[in-house]
Amino acid sequence: MAIDVEQMKMVRNLSHELTSLPLADVNLLLHSAGITEIDPYAWYGDINWDPTADDRLGTVTTLIRDLSRSELIGLSAAVHELFSSPALATPHDGSPALRLFASHLTAQRGLVGQVSDHLARWNVDLFVAHSHIEPDAEWHAAIEASLRTVHAGVVFLHHGFNESKWCDQEVGWLLGRGVPLRTLMFNHENPYGPLGKLQAMEIPDGWTASKIGDSLLDWAAQRSELKSSFASSMALSLAGSRSFDRTNAVWARLDDYTDLDGAQVATIASALRDNDQVFGPEFRVNGPDYGKWFPEVVLRKLLSQPGYAVNRELLEEVAAVRGVELASNA
Repeated sequence: MAIDVEQMKMVRNLSHELTSLPLADVNLLLHSAGITEIDPYAWYGDINWDPTADDRLGTVTTLIRDLSRSELIGLSAAVHELFSSPALATPHDGSPALRLFASHLTAQRGLVGQVSDHLARWNVDLFVAHSHIEPDAEWHAAIEASLRTVHAGVVFLHHGFNESKWCDQEVGWLLGRGVPLRTLMFNHENPYGPLGKLQAMEIPDGWTASKIGDSLLDWAAQRSELKSSFASSMALSLAGSRSFDRTNAVWARLDDYTDLDGAQVATIASALRDNDQVFGPEFRVNGPDYGKWFPEVVLRKLLSQPGYAVNRELLEEVAAVRGVELASNA
């Protein structure tokens, strides 16, 4: 039996690329190619199951493995044109979701990959070269493209970091761009050179990848330069939520925003209309509005956002569907 190794390599490479994208983008590409779209449960799971990156990779691979070479080439070209070109980095009219670059030693790729998986559940992309790039890809160009376009960097500072020429160059590139950098110190490894002038965080022994990922979310939420892209990630997380616990956790990070743009407002409003894990009748919010029905609280807060004006008809539609009375002077 003849095995088309080249076709298998194309499927493998394309599956990794698609898995790194938000589900909305993946399904848009699949729909345009006439391929069955992925159910949100397979991507986000629910309160009893949290899919791993390998789970999502398997889902994508199963969907595209029977495509011909020409079909794979066409789909791959669409992915690169839409999401790899800096000029087209934003696939919608609004702030793109948050993208981070992980600078780390090869020996730490397992931990960093787990942190990346955790952040992906919040629609935050942590670029990890060892998981984002296949061995036969032009990995120098891919790393440089990411360094040019990410919103911020994360330095995983372990013993030996300063001896790595690649890590030094990555940090220097990010420092030169002036983007925010978060230095995570492991085993009391102190930052050096220009990196030492930035505030660093000591990671306690025993912290899991999820705990580290949550600390990065907290840091990003507090950085004014990242605020808009962070809000886009949270809006997408709300749209993909598969449990109300996750919905409430996401909204807790959006609740105090006063400057959501049109794309963010549209994403949140659409979630209130389409996602039953967001609009369920029993769903009550935590925090200052504790006990109030989630759609009512969120819709009324969207009225005061800058992105409301271009979404007025959408919000009125959602309010009518959910039976929420909007302010007459909105």
